Amino acid sequence: MKFKKHIMLFTLTPFLLAQACLKDADETYDEPIDCTGLHFKKNEKVTKAMAIEDWDMFLKQSQEAIDVAETNIGNLEIKIDEADANDKIPWQETCDYSSRTVLKLKMARARRNKEFENEIKNYDRSVYERNEAFETQFDRDMAGVTAKLATLFQKIFSGYYKSEL
Repeated sequence: MKFKKHIMLFTLTPFLLAQACLKDADETYDEPIDCTGLHFKKNEKVTKAMAIEDWDMFLKQSQEAIDVAETNIGNLEIKIDEADANDKIPWQETCDYSSRTVLKLKMARARRNKEFENEIKNYDRSVYERNEAFETQFDRDMAGVTAKLATLFQKIFSGYYKSEL
């Protein structure tokens, strides 16, 4: 069990180091993975094949974002287990919020995928537009999770929380 906790910790460490390096280089990458795929203009003709390609790209990128969030949630759970009682409450709140949101996003993505499979049979531009709106909302919600977790991890590793980690 202890070995598993250390492995989870090491999966997050490169992410945090990379973030620090990027900030040191005066570059800002505060935005999470963009899961919205391809973007077409309002008056541009979007064929059925283009819509399918866009959706497939979204599914791949959104799964990567979900995987990263779930890894970070797992790392936070390890930190919660090791934290003192005062730190556990706010950390657990962030963990619970993040877990619920990611679960809701996964369910909504599966539901929209099913709808898309049915709608693509009678494709028109509105199918692509519904996907685009869904992708934008998904990206916004995932950004909220990512930001909340990143803020907490920055506080933990900066010493903001005084407990021994």
